[in-house]
Amino acid sequence: MNRRGFTLIEVLVVLLILALVGGVGIPRLAPRATGAEGVAERVVAVLVAARAHAAERGISTALLVDAASGRWVVLGTPGVYGGGDTLRTGVLALDGTALGSGDTDRVQVTFDAVGRAWGPPIDVRDADHRFTIHVNPWTGAIDLSAR
Repeated sequence: MNRRGFTLIEVLVVLLILALVGGVGIPRLAPRATGAEGVAERVVAVLVAARAHAAERGISTALLVDAASGRWVVLGTPGVYGGGDTLRTGVLALDGTALGSGDTDRVQVTFDAVGRAWGPPIDVRDADHRFTIHVNPWTGAIDLSAR
């Protein structure tokens, strides 16, 4: 039997393998944002996770960030200034980036069980850039804007 070329199945298998390798490898090669943009993107990611946790579990959650050290915690069923179960913790690498909300050294955004939110806008800035994170109180939608 004289066989020339590839079958459709062989071509599809090769394309599937290339898609999997590209889907895993390419995001790791992409440069990550640094400075104020990187810090702002990480805060948005934690806010999204806190909101999702509130909606999935039907409980209130809050993100508390110490603006001086960059330490953050997500609490489940929090009180006015903390309390509740610790769901996640971490540290933002500020490296010269200022993070804050008004005149306080502590940032708190709370989501209720249906995704509504309360908390002030969060400002993230360095020498060259300034970003503001707004959380819509009615929908809980998180918006990152450059200024």
